[in-house]
Amino acid sequence: LLTEIYTSLMSGIFFLIFRMEDLRAFLFFNSLRNFSCFIFTTNLFFYTSQQYFFYTIYHSVFFSYFIFPACLYILI
Repeated sequence: LLTEIYTSLMSGIFFLIFRMEDLRAFLFFNSLRNFSCFIFTTNLFFYTSQQYFFYTIYHSVFFSYFIFPACLYILI
């Protein structure tokens, strides 16, 4: 039971952080689109190609080295 609660909590936190990052990027690109459509398209291409790769590395490193041991320490 404890492991089920723990895994659901971790996946919920992970999903929440991903949704927050997506929302922030969406708001940022929306303001850019009001400024210029060309800049919006180039930034959108950059976001889809490179930033997703950076996201996965950043979140995996961040979770494996900071949040996961902290939650484990709190639960134990």
